[in-house]
Amino acid sequence: MMSLCFWRRLVRILRGKDLDVVPCKTWAEAAVLWRTSRPDVVVLDHNLPDGNALDLIVRLRPFDPDIPIIILTAEASIDLAVQLSSWVRSSS
Repeated sequence: MMSLCFWRRLVRILRGKDLDVVPCKTWAEAAVLWRTSRPDVVVLDHNLPDGNALDLIVRLRPFDPDIPIIILTAEASIDLAVQLSSWVRSSS
Protein backbone atom coordinates (compact mmCIF):
# COMPACT_ATOMS: atom_id res chain seq x y z
CA MET A 1 0.00 0.00 0.00
CA MET A 2 1.24 3.49 -0.83
CA SER A 3 2.07 5.74 2.14
CA LEU A 4 -0.40 8.25 3.51
CA CYS A 5 2.15 11.02 2.90
CA PHE A 6 2.29 10.08 -0.80
CA TRP A 7 -1.51 10.19 -1.13
CA ARG A 8 -1.77 13.57 0.61
CA ARG A 9 0.82 15.02 -1.73
CA LEU A 10 -0.93 13.57 -4.78
CA VAL A 11 -4.28 15.02 -3.66
CA ARG A 12 -2.71 18.49 -3.32
CA ILE A 13 -1.16 18.24 -6.79
CA LEU A 14 -4.40 17.11 -8.44
CA ARG A 15 -6.48 19.76 -6.69
CA GLY A 16 -3.92 22.32 -7.85
CA LYS A 17 -4.81 21.26 -11.41
CA ASP A 18 -8.51 22.01 -10.77
CA LEU A 19 -9.45 18.34 -10.63
CA ASP A 20 -12.25 17.06 -8.43
CA VAL A 21 -10.49 14.97 -5.76
CA VAL A 22 -12.39 12.90 -3.20
CA PRO A 23 -9.98 10.72 -1.22
CA CYS A 24 -11.18 7.31 -0.06
CA LYS A 25 -9.49 4.94 2.34
CA THR A 26 -11.33 1.74 1.44
CA TRP A 27 -12.78 -0.21 -1.48
CA ALA A 28 -16.27 0.29 -0.06
CA GLU A 29 -15.88 4.09 0.15
CA ALA A 30 -14.50 4.23 -3.39
CA ALA A 31 -17.41 2.14 -4.72
CA VAL A 32 -19.99 4.50 -3.23
CA LEU A 33 -18.20 7.63 -4.43
CA TRP A 34 -17.60 6.26 -7.92
CA ARG A 35 -21.33 5.71 -8.35
CA THR A 36 -22.37 9.06 -6.89
CA SER A 37 -19.72 11.73 -7.51
CA ARG A 38 -18.51 11.12 -11.08
CA PRO A 39 -14.91 12.25 -10.52
CA ASP A 40 -12.65 13.59 -13.30
CA VAL A 41 -10.16 10.77 -12.82
CA VAL A 42 -9.83 7.76 -10.52
CA VAL A 43 -6.46 7.10 -8.89
CA LEU A 44 -6.35 3.86 -6.95
CA ASP A 45 -3.84 2.06 -4.82
CA HIS A 46 -3.97 -1.53 -6.00
CA ASN A 47 -3.97 -2.84 -2.42
CA LEU A 48 -6.90 -1.37 -0.56
CA PRO A 49 -7.60 -2.54 3.02
CA ASP A 50 -10.82 -4.29 1.97
CA GLY A 51 -10.09 -5.30 -1.64
CA ASN A 52 -8.01 -4.49 -4.68
CA ALA A 53 -8.21 -2.00 -7.53
CA LEU A 54 -8.87 -4.56 -10.25
CA ASP A 55 -11.93 -5.97 -8.49
CA LEU A 56 -13.26 -2.44 -7.98
CA ILE A 57 -12.73 -1.48 -11.61
CA VAL A 58 -14.36 -4.61 -13.00
CA ARG A 59 -17.48 -4.00 -10.90
CA LEU A 60 -17.74 -0.24 -11.37
CA ARG A 61 -16.46 0.42 -14.88
CA PRO A 62 -19.98 0.04 -16.37
CA PHE A 63 -21.11 3.14 -14.40
CA ASP A 64 -18.61 5.32 -16.26
CA PRO A 65 -16.72 3.48 -19.01
CA ASP A 66 -14.80 6.58 -20.17
CA ILE A 67 -13.32 7.74 -16.87
CA PRO A 68 -9.51 7.70 -16.80
CA ILE A 69 -8.12 5.29 -14.20
CA ILE A 70 -4.62 5.29 -12.75
CA ILE A 71 -3.56 2.35 -10.59
CA LEU A 72 -0.57 2.79 -8.30
CA THR A 73 1.10 0.17 -6.19
CA ALA A 74 4.16 -0.29 -4.00
CA GLU A 75 4.00 -4.00 -4.83
CA ALA A 76 6.60 -5.06 -7.35
CA SER A 77 5.49 -8.33 -8.90
CA ILE A 78 5.48 -9.70 -12.41
CA ASP A 79 2.14 -11.43 -11.79
CA LEU A 80 0.48 -8.14 -10.86
CA ALA A 81 1.99 -6.38 -13.88
CA VAL A 82 0.59 -9.10 -16.15
CA GLN A 83 -2.87 -8.83 -14.52
CA LEU A 84 -2.90 -5.06 -14.94
CA SER A 85 -1.68 -5.12 -18.53
CA SER A 86 -4.24 -7.79 -19.42
CA TRP A 87 -7.03 -5.64 -18.02
CA VAL A 88 -5.84 -2.57 -19.90
CA ARG A 89 -5.73 -4.46 -23.20
CA SER A 90 -9.13 -6.09 -22.68
CA SER A 91 -10.88 -2.87 -21.69
CA SER A 92 -9.75 -0.69 -24.57
